[in-house]
Amino acid sequence: MLRRQCDQADVIVWDMDTLEIVHRLRLHKVRVEAVAFSHNDKWLASIGGEDDNSLVVWNLETGKAICGSPAANDQVHDVRFARHDEFTIITGGKMNMRVWYFDLANRKVRPHDCNLGKLRRTIKYIYVDESDEYLYAGTDTGDILKVNLATKLFKHIGPKQRMSQGVLTINRTPDGSLLLGGGDGTIAVMDKDSLKITRTTKVEGGGVTCIAPHVSGQLFFCATSLCSTYVVKFDGLVAELRSTCHNTKIHDVVYPTGYSELFATSSKQDIRVWNARTCAELLRIQIPNLDCDCITFAKDGRAIVSG
Repeated sequence: MLRRQCDQADVIVWDMDTLEIVHRLRLHKVRVEAVAFSHNDKWLASIGGEDDNSLVVWNLETGKAICGSPAANDQVHDVRFARHDEFTIITGGKMNMRVWYFDLANRKVRPHDCNLGKLRRTIKYIYVDESDEYLYAGTDTGDILKVNLATKLFKHIGPKQRMSQGVLTINRTPDGSLLLGGGDGTIAVMDKDSLKITRTTKVEGGGVTCIAPHVSGQLFFCATSLCSTYVVKFDGLVAELRSTCHNTKIHDVVYPTGYSELFATSSKQDIRVWNARTCAELLRIQIPNLDCDCITFAKDGRAIVSG
């Protein structure tokens, strides 16, 4: 699934076997904020960006929009289907959290606001538990809201020590605990009942924006906002850098004189040296507040000159 930012913001559906485009869904303007599949892959829900801010439900067989509605008065950041109900959709954003009922026969979506009491939060990510009983909403203030899906009533908030720079993503561990990714690079395991954090680790390369458990149940992958990918073992939360790249445009690429086993690249605020065969990063030289426009190796290969 790709989201493209332009005047007409497309949702592009791909066939993962053939890597061909199946549908190009066009209704949103400027930006697509979030997308979600129903559990049976019949429907796709999409949320437009700040200039659009509408919820649209699509038929994935025909590629046609079924219905839509303004998502909220303020910006919405995430959308989810219930795990076992193709007609229940959840959205969350700035001071809003709603449960929608998708009425296929009448081609409408009907919203019901969640009652969060006096709490005022901007929701960045929504996780639905395995039984469709509770919603867990990660906020930009670094806490988790627990909400009953059936009653739409606020249940609990935690942890007391909030995660710095917000909670950007939520998943689960094999034993059913919550697995959180923070905006400061923190990965945390949280008890789903008490909402207390039991274990943490931290990775470099920006905020943790995505967590994907491996089918073995022994490890998971996580990606960061500055384009690094880590593999992390559930046991001990030991993180190992798997891949990385520049997170802005590359200005220059050079090889040493007479040697093709490695090369160097320059970008905003850093220079990196790479293994030419494996594309693994060997060295990173950071230059705060300066753009490196060009680089070259000394003829003996012992130094790099940058400009």
